[in-house]
Amino acid sequence: MNIRIDIDILWGGYYTYREKKDGPFSVFRLLDFNKDALHYALYSEEFKERPSIKNIVKLKPMIGHIPQELGVLTNWLDLELTGNSPLTDEDLFGYSVYLNELGADKAFVEDRFANLKGFNKEEPLKFRLVQVGDNVELFLRE
Repeated sequence: MNIRIDIDILWGGYYTYREKKDGPFSVFRLLDFNKDALHYALYSEEFKERPSIKNIVKLKPMIGHIPQELGVLTNWLDLELTGNSPLTDEDLFGYSVYLNELGADKAFVEDRFANLKGFNKEEPLKFRLVQVGDNVELFLRE
């Protein structure tokens, strides 16, 4: 099966999506992203209509950090970048625990998080994700 989705990537951005065609909207916040994986915080609230950023930024994550293969994005319907707010150390706490468990040193974590906070202030990058079988490829789009 071939799947193709267009996605605007913004580190620290809030995304809304559905798991089923007529299901409720769910929310995650992108913490980090690369060609193989994404790291995100997941929220427990569900919404009948796509929520506004004003409603989303008030939420507290149910899970502060989840690492997953990039292909998970092809499972979510109506995926959309809904908005953004500045990333803080508190937002990245769960990710820091994960990196520490992997043995990352303090300087690496501090440098990575400084970069993520900087990326968070830039315009979203426009990507096309293409999945053919188990293979997922990422392309910049105009």
